[in-house]
Amino acid sequence: MRPFVRLAAAVPFLLGLAAGAAQAQTAPPPPPPIPADAAALPPPAFASDPDLEQQVTITHRERESTEEVRVGGVLQYVRVTPRGGPPYFLLPNRDGTGFLRRDSLDQSLSVPQWRLFSW
Repeated sequence: MRPFVRLAAAVPFLLGLAAGAAQAQTAPPPPPPIPADAAALPPPAFASDPDLEQQVTITHRERESTEEVRVGGVLQYVRVTPRGGPPYFLLPNRDGTGFLRRDSLDQSLSVPQWRLFSW
């Protein structure tokens, strides 16, 4: 027999075997019923950690306004909004010696897409 004919005969067999294995699985047990008085109870209290909340410091100057965002006392980024211009972000270097300027906080790679030829 040719290899293609063998493969064509084996594919339906394997598909039938996979379908039988999928039907042989048992369904998970149903969840336990919720008591009637449980719906009247308030949700449990949520305690937030103040160290994990963002602390934002806004400074207005003559030509720009800046927003410093810190989490746990560590500077995450600075948003600078100049008057009459688009905002930009300053991200601290890994070693903490300077800043990187970005136009957005998007970390994805932006590939240039120039049209080279057109007909």
